[in-house]
Amino acid sequence: MSAWFRSRGWLALYLLSFLLYFAVVAIVMTAARLPLREILIFSMANTFSPALFGIPVVRYYRAPGAIGRPSGPIKHFTFGLTFAVASVATTFLLTRLAFGPRFKFRLDSALWGVLIAGLVFTILASAAHLSRVQSDLARERERAVAAEASRARAELAALRAKIDPHFLFNTLHSLLALVRQDPSRAEEAIEQFGDTLRYTFGAADGNEERTLQQEFQLIENYLALERLRLGDRLRVKETLDPDVAHVPLPVLTLQPLVENAIRHAIAPRAAGGQIEIHARRCGETVRIDVSDDGPGASAEALAGSSGRGLHLVRERLDRLYGGRAKMELQPSKDGRGLCVTIEIPVSSRP
Repeated sequence: MSAWFRSRGWLALYLLSFLLYFAVVAIVMTAARLPLREILIFSMANTFSPALFGIPVVRYYRAPGAIGRPSGPIKHFTFGLTFAVASVATTFLLTRLAFGPRFKFRLDSALWGVLIAGLVFTILASAAHLSRVQSDLARERERAVAAEASRARAELAALRAKIDPHFLFNTLHSLLALVRQDPSRAEEAIEQFGDTLRYTFGAADGNEERTLQQEFQLIENYLALERLRLGDRLRVKETLDPDVAHVPLPVLTLQPLVENAIRHAIAPRAAGGQIEIHARRCGETVRIDVSDDGPGASAEALAGSSGRGLHLVRERLDRLYGGRAKMELQPSKDGRGLCVTIEIPVSSRP
């Protein structure tokens, strides 16, 4: 049995359609004042034939590419005419078997039967094709959702992999030295290192968002570990408006920006520098600024690995907020360094 017939939805719809068709034929026969036995026989004969031949029609037009196949209208007209003639001929044979020789063939009745059967064919073919189109669209939507989820996972994995391997090695070396010099501080640093790794690599629960407060906590741990290497060369000012502390933000949005500032503005300079991180509410948006007082980032620098991290952050913001978020790179207020500004809506993303 064909796949469509195994579907309860299609089976119910198919049977209901021909039950209604049977009722219409019966009403017409009743209006002709025929005996009840003849009404039932005529109605069953007129319903059984198109219902029987309708199965291959539905099966064909629910197949992929049925409408777009070569030969176009001629093929469909031939198929429909064959269905109509076969239905009328079968109806005539069934009726003749039931009533015997007293049932006479009439050309006008046969022509009307062909027209009605052609209408039934058109309805069946259209409904079957529409069902196929809807099924294809549903599958496309499912594939699109799966592809979007896969893309989101790939972007997040890329951001996780983007964390500078040198940061990990440098942190381990710093922790090794700190264990010998200051065991209590080393214990605290190890906890911060564990929290950083857990947040970065352990966010595999399918939730792409964290609160701003959680993102700031990650940054604080990250900066504390970087200070083991950079010491007083790394100076930080950060403010988080309590009104936006619980606003959701794509996970690992801020870390690539801070890492970029350390790599290009702090680490290369003997005197180090300062990073400022501020998050505040501006009307219906949350504005986040990550700036440094370094020499700024050239186009060549942004095209490298750090540029890739910023590019991933921008892509995720565009995808998750549907164009309602923006990210800009510009010189800092005093004309030195780089300022990355992110604006996201306070309300839930679409």
